[in-house]
Amino acid sequence: MSIIKSLGNYWSKLTVGKKGMLIAAISISSLVTYLGIFWLLQVKTYEAEKWVQHTHNVRLSAEHILANLIDAETGMRGYKLTQNQEFLEHYQEAITAISESLEKLRDLVKNKPNQSDVSGER
Repeated sequence: MSIIKSLGNYWSKLTVGKKGMLIAAISISSLVTYLGIFWLLQVKTYEAEKWVQHTHNVRLSAEHILANLIDAETGMRGYKLTQNQEFLEHYQEAITAISESLEKLRDLVKNKPNQSDVSGER
C-alpha cells in the first residue's frame, strides 16, 4: 500500500505541464507498442498465407499428376483393347504432362524436406 501512497504523493507534487507530458508519454508509448504488435501480426499473417498458397500449389500439382496417370492408364487400356493408335497418342500426351507436373512438384518441394518425404513417415 505504501507504493500507491508514494505514487500519489509524487503525482500530487507534479506541475500540470509535467502531468500532461507524462500522460502524453504513456499514450504515445502505448500507440507505438500497439503499432509494433500490429505490424508483427501482419507479417505473421502474410507468412501464413504464403505457406497456405504453397501447400495449395503442391496439392494442385499432385492432383494434376493423378489425373494424368488416369489418362495414361485409360489410353493404354484403350490401345490394348482396340489396337487404335489414337489411344496411344492420348497416352503419350498424358506421359508428357506427367513429366512436366512432376518437375513442377519437384521444384515446389525441393527445399521442403517434410513435403518431399515419400516414405509416408513423419
